[in-house]
Amino acid sequence: MIKIPLFNVFFLILFCSSSLICSTLSERDQSLFLEINHYRTPFLDRSHQFLNYTQSGGGLIYLGLGVHGLIKGDRAEKNLAILGFTNLAYNTIVTEALKATFQRVRPKLALDPVYGSYEHSWVTKHLITSERHSFPSLSASSALGSVYLLDHYLKLKWYWKTMGYGWVVLLGYSRIYQGAHYPMDILGGFLLGYLNAKTILYLEEKGFFRKMKVGVYPIEGTEILVVNIGKKF
Repeated sequence: MIKIPLFNVFFLILFCSSSLICSTLSERDQSLFLEINHYRTPFLDRSHQFLNYTQSGGGLIYLGLGVHGLIKGDRAEKNLAILGFTNLAYNTIVTEALKATFQRVRPKLALDPVYGSYEHSWVTKHLITSERHSFPSLSASSALGSVYLLDHYLKLKWYWKTMGYGWVVLLGYSRIYQGAHYPMDILGGFLLGYLNAKTILYLEEKGFFRKMKVGVYPIEGTEILVVNIGKKF
């Protein structure tokens, strides 16, 4: 049996508290959103439009790690890529379930005027149906969870860590600037992304994925590597 670690219970309570704070401070949250969203300059418009296209940055990094691992025959990189995609999938399921629960309408659909235009991520556009709901932010939770997982395994140097978490913060700010999320949506997304990444790390450290045979394995007698979930070849 997999036991739930105490930090998960603590952060789950903290996350639920953030949802209560979100509803309690709704007026202040909307006010802060309007302050950020209405401060426009041509430079910020171009910068945030670019940031909008980086929402899938975590997935692209894991894809690059997987491809590089396959080329170099580095099983550690391949397994990190699989763990990263597992985290993204788990995070998406949890985030979307919470969006369906809280059903907070996006500011662009609830307030007027709201400036900016934004693109949903590929996952949201093609696999998810809650485009109307904003709390918590999937972009924020995915970005922070991805960087945290990479930092945990790769022990990033301070400058890479600064760039990674800097991108996470700028992406969160951009989602407000573009009219997609309230500030509390972003903070809730950051907290949830951290919680989900810690859950995946906990399961991995307890051998859950090894028991499930999740990883990259060679087919005996060949040089072919396969991604396998279930019975080991």
